[in-house]
Amino acid sequence: MTEAQTGVCERIEREVRRRKIPERAFIVGVTGIDCSGKTRFATGLEEFLQKRGQQAMTVHLDDFHRPAALRHAGANRDEDHYQRVKEGRVFDFTRLVNEVLRPAREGQTFTVWLTTVDWQTDAAGTRELTITPNTIVILEGVFLLLESVRPHLDYVIFLNISEAECLRRAGKRDPEPVYRKYATRYLPAARYYLADYPPAKNADLVVDNNDWRAPRLK
Repeated sequence: MTEAQTGVCERIEREVRRRKIPERAFIVGVTGIDCSGKTRFATGLEEFLQKRGQQAMTVHLDDFHRPAALRHAGANRDEDHYQRVKEGRVFDFTRLVNEVLRPAREGQTFTVWLTTVDWQTDAAGTRELTITPNTIVILEGVFLLLESVRPHLDYVIFLNISEAECLRRAGKRDPEPVYRKYATRYLPAARYYLADYPPAKNADLVVDNNDWRAPRLK
Protein backbone atom coordinates (compact mmCIF):
# COMPACT_ATOMS: atom_id res chain seq x y z
CA MET A 1 0.00 0.00 0.00
CA THR A 2 1.40 3.39 -0.99
CA GLU A 3 1.80 6.32 1.39
CA ALA A 4 -1.13 8.10 -0.23
CA GLN A 5 -3.37 5.02 0.06
CA THR A 6 -2.39 4.61 3.70
CA GLY A 7 -3.23 8.24 4.41
CA VAL A 8 -6.72 7.90 2.93
CA CYS A 9 -7.36 4.67 4.83
CA GLU A 10 -6.22 6.29 8.08
CA ARG A 11 -8.69 9.12 7.49
CA ILE A 12 -11.50 6.61 6.96
CA GLU A 13 -10.53 4.57 10.01
CA ARG A 14 -10.67 7.67 12.21
CA GLU A 15 -14.17 8.43 10.96
CA VAL A 16 -15.31 4.84 11.50
CA ARG A 17 -14.01 4.84 15.07
CA ARG A 18 -15.63 8.21 15.75
CA ARG A 19 -19.03 7.29 14.32
CA LYS A 20 -19.46 3.60 15.12
CA ILE A 21 -21.62 2.60 18.03
CA PRO A 22 -20.92 -0.70 19.83
CA GLU A 23 -24.44 -2.07 19.45
CA ARG A 24 -24.40 -2.72 15.72
CA ALA A 25 -22.30 -3.20 12.62
CA PHE A 26 -21.04 -0.17 10.72
CA ILE A 27 -21.61 -0.04 6.95
CA VAL A 28 -19.16 1.78 4.68
CA GLY A 29 -20.11 2.34 1.06
CA VAL A 30 -17.40 2.58 -1.60
CA THR A 31 -18.90 3.85 -4.82
CA GLY A 32 -18.11 5.62 -8.08
CA ILE A 33 -18.74 5.19 -11.78
CA ASP A 34 -17.62 2.10 -13.66
CA CYS A 35 -13.84 1.55 -13.58
CA SER A 36 -13.32 4.00 -10.72
CA GLY A 37 -11.39 1.38 -8.73
CA LYS A 38 -14.08 0.41 -6.24
CA THR A 39 -13.12 -3.24 -5.80
CA ARG A 40 -9.40 -2.54 -5.45
CA PHE A 41 -10.07 0.30 -2.99
CA ALA A 42 -12.54 -1.72 -0.90
CA THR A 43 -10.20 -4.71 -0.72
CA GLY A 44 -7.32 -2.48 0.33
CA LEU A 45 -9.45 -0.81 2.98
CA GLU A 46 -10.60 -4.19 4.29
CA GLU A 47 -7.02 -5.41 4.62
CA PHE A 48 -5.95 -2.14 6.26
CA LEU A 49 -8.72 -2.30 8.85
CA GLN A 50 -8.05 -5.96 9.60
CA LYS A 51 -4.39 -5.20 10.24
CA ARG A 52 -5.57 -2.53 12.70
CA GLY A 53 -7.52 -5.17 14.60
CA GLN A 54 -10.91 -4.43 13.09
CA GLN A 55 -13.41 -7.08 11.98
CA ALA A 56 -13.99 -5.99 8.37
CA MET A 57 -15.50 -7.69 5.34
CA THR A 58 -16.33 -6.62 1.79
CA VAL A 59 -19.69 -7.17 0.09
CA HIS A 60 -20.01 -6.65 -3.67
CA LEU A 61 -23.10 -5.10 -5.26
CA ASP A 62 -22.27 -7.09 -8.40
CA ASP A 63 -23.25 -10.24 -6.50
CA PHE A 64 -26.80 -8.87 -6.46
CA HIS A 65 -27.22 -8.61 -10.21
CA ARG A 66 -30.57 -9.72 -11.53
CA PRO A 67 -30.50 -12.72 -13.90
CA ALA A 68 -29.77 -11.80 -17.51
CA ALA A 69 -33.29 -12.68 -18.64
CA LEU A 70 -34.64 -9.86 -16.50
CA ARG A 71 -31.78 -7.39 -17.02
CA HIS A 72 -32.02 -7.76 -20.78
CA ALA A 73 -35.81 -7.84 -21.14
CA GLY A 74 -37.44 -5.23 -23.36
CA ALA A 75 -36.08 -2.68 -25.80
CA ASN A 76 -33.96 0.48 -25.36
CA ARG A 77 -31.51 -1.18 -22.99
CA ASP A 78 -28.92 1.49 -23.63
CA GLU A 79 -31.16 4.55 -23.43
CA ASP A 80 -33.10 3.20 -20.43
CA HIS A 81 -30.18 1.79 -18.46
CA TYR A 82 -30.30 4.36 -15.67
CA GLN A 83 -34.07 3.99 -15.35
CA ARG A 84 -33.70 0.22 -15.22
CA VAL A 85 -31.17 0.56 -12.42
CA LYS A 86 -33.43 2.86 -10.41
CA GLU A 87 -36.35 0.43 -10.82
CA GLY A 88 -34.26 -2.47 -9.52
CA ARG A 89 -34.18 -4.37 -12.80
CA VAL A 90 -30.37 -4.50 -12.95
CA PHE A 91 -29.47 -4.95 -9.27
CA ASP A 92 -31.69 -6.51 -6.62
CA PHE A 93 -31.45 -3.68 -4.10
CA THR A 94 -34.37 -5.06 -2.11
CA ARG A 95 -32.59 -8.34 -1.45
CA LEU A 96 -29.37 -6.51 -0.55
CA VAL A 97 -31.21 -4.40 2.01
CA ASN A 98 -33.34 -7.19 3.46
CA GLU A 99 -30.63 -9.86 3.66
CA VAL A 100 -27.59 -7.78 4.62
CA LEU A 101 -27.94 -4.06 5.29
CA ARG A 102 -31.06 -3.89 7.46
CA PRO A 103 -30.17 -6.85 9.74
CA ALA A 104 -26.67 -5.43 10.16
CA ARG A 105 -27.99 -2.03 11.20
CA GLU A 106 -30.45 -3.65 13.61
CA GLY A 107 -27.56 -5.02 15.62
CA GLN A 108 -28.15 -8.67 14.83
CA THR A 109 -25.52 -11.36 14.76
CA PHE A 110 -26.47 -13.43 11.76
CA THR A 111 -25.20 -15.72 9.05
CA VAL A 112 -26.71 -15.57 5.59
CA TRP A 113 -26.08 -17.65 2.50
CA LEU A 114 -26.25 -15.22 -0.40
CA THR A 115 -27.36 -16.39 -3.81
CA THR A 116 -25.05 -14.55 -6.19
CA VAL A 117 -25.26 -13.97 -9.94
CA ASP A 118 -22.20 -13.50 -12.16
CA TRP A 119 -23.16 -10.69 -14.53
CA GLN A 120 -20.81 -11.93 -17.27
CA THR A 121 -21.75 -15.62 -17.29
CA ASP A 122 -25.15 -15.47 -15.52
CA ALA A 123 -23.92 -18.37 -13.37
CA ALA A 124 -25.48 -18.65 -9.92
CA GLY A 125 -23.36 -19.13 -6.85
CA THR A 126 -23.48 -18.85 -3.09
CA ARG A 127 -21.50 -16.94 -0.52
CA GLU A 128 -21.67 -17.21 3.26
CA LEU A 129 -21.59 -14.02 5.31
CA THR A 130 -21.48 -13.78 9.10
CA ILE A 131 -22.01 -10.30 10.52
CA THR A 132 -21.86 -9.26 14.16
CA PRO A 133 -22.23 -5.89 15.91
CA ASN A 134 -18.42 -5.59 15.70
CA THR A 135 -18.30 -5.97 11.93
CA ILE A 136 -17.37 -3.16 9.56
CA VAL A 137 -19.17 -4.05 6.34
CA ILE A 138 -17.62 -2.50 3.23
CA LEU A 139 -20.18 -2.45 0.41
CA GLU A 140 -18.66 -1.63 -2.96
CA GLY A 141 -20.55 -0.93 -6.14
CA VAL A 142 -22.04 1.65 -8.48
CA PHE A 143 -25.25 3.57 -7.77
CA LEU A 144 -24.98 3.38 -3.96
CA LEU A 145 -26.20 6.97 -3.65
CA LEU A 146 -29.71 5.99 -4.80
CA GLU A 147 -32.50 6.31 -2.23
CA SER A 148 -32.91 2.54 -2.22
CA VAL A 149 -29.43 2.10 -0.70
CA ARG A 150 -27.97 5.35 0.69
CA PRO A 151 -30.13 5.53 3.87
CA HIS A 152 -28.78 2.13 4.93
CA LEU A 153 -25.12 3.23 4.77
CA ASP A 154 -23.30 4.88 7.66
CA TYR A 155 -20.41 6.37 5.71
CA VAL A 156 -19.99 6.72 1.94
CA ILE A 157 -16.78 7.18 -0.03
CA PHE A 158 -17.09 8.33 -3.64
CA LEU A 159 -14.15 7.57 -5.93
CA ASN A 160 -13.99 10.25 -8.59
CA ILE A 161 -12.37 9.68 -12.00
CA SER A 162 -12.69 11.42 -15.35
CA GLU A 163 -14.59 9.88 -18.25
CA ALA A 164 -11.31 9.69 -20.17
CA GLU A 165 -9.74 7.65 -17.37
CA CYS A 166 -12.83 5.46 -17.21
CA LEU A 167 -12.51 4.66 -20.91
CA ARG A 168 -8.77 4.06 -20.62
CA ARG A 169 -9.29 1.52 -17.84
CA ALA A 170 -12.25 -0.08 -19.59
CA GLY A 171 -10.16 -0.52 -22.72
CA LYS A 172 -7.59 -2.48 -20.74
CA ARG A 173 -10.08 -4.46 -18.65
CA ASP A 174 -13.15 -5.24 -20.70
CA PRO A 175 -13.65 -7.24 -23.91
CA GLU A 176 -14.59 -5.23 -26.99
CA PRO A 177 -18.38 -5.95 -26.87
CA VAL A 178 -18.50 -4.59 -23.30
CA TYR A 179 -16.18 -1.66 -24.05
CA ARG A 180 -18.48 -0.43 -26.84
CA LYS A 181 -21.31 -0.06 -24.32
CA TYR A 182 -19.52 2.64 -22.34
CA ALA A 183 -20.33 5.34 -24.89
CA THR A 184 -23.96 4.30 -25.34
CA ARG A 185 -24.94 2.88 -21.93
CA TYR A 186 -22.63 3.20 -18.94
CA LEU A 187 -21.33 6.75 -19.26
CA PRO A 188 -24.71 8.27 -20.22
CA ALA A 189 -26.28 6.53 -17.20
CA ALA A 190 -23.46 7.84 -15.00
CA ARG A 191 -24.09 11.40 -16.16
CA TYR A 192 -27.80 11.20 -15.28
CA TYR A 193 -27.00 9.58 -11.94
CA LEU A 194 -24.39 12.12 -10.88
CA ALA A 195 -26.66 14.97 -11.89
CA ASP A 196 -29.38 13.52 -9.63
CA TYR A 197 -27.01 12.66 -6.77
CA PRO A 198 -23.98 14.98 -6.74
CA PRO A 199 -21.26 13.25 -4.72
CA ALA A 200 -20.29 16.46 -2.95
CA LYS A 201 -23.75 16.52 -1.36
CA ASN A 202 -24.47 12.82 -0.99
CA ALA A 203 -21.13 11.23 -0.03
CA ASP A 204 -19.19 11.73 3.19
CA LEU A 205 -15.80 11.63 1.49
CA VAL A 206 -14.84 12.27 -2.14
CA VAL A 207 -11.52 10.83 -3.29
CA ASP A 208 -9.79 11.70 -6.55
CA ASN A 209 -8.87 8.23 -7.78
CA ASN A 210 -7.62 9.03 -11.27
CA ASP A 211 -4.30 7.59 -10.09
CA TRP A 212 -5.34 4.69 -7.90
CA ARG A 213 -1.82 4.46 -6.45
CA ALA A 214 -2.02 8.09 -5.29
CA PRO A 215 -5.61 8.82 -4.23
CA ARG A 216 -6.24 12.38 -3.10
CA LEU A 217 -8.92 13.75 -0.82
CA LYS A 218 -11.05 16.42 -2.50
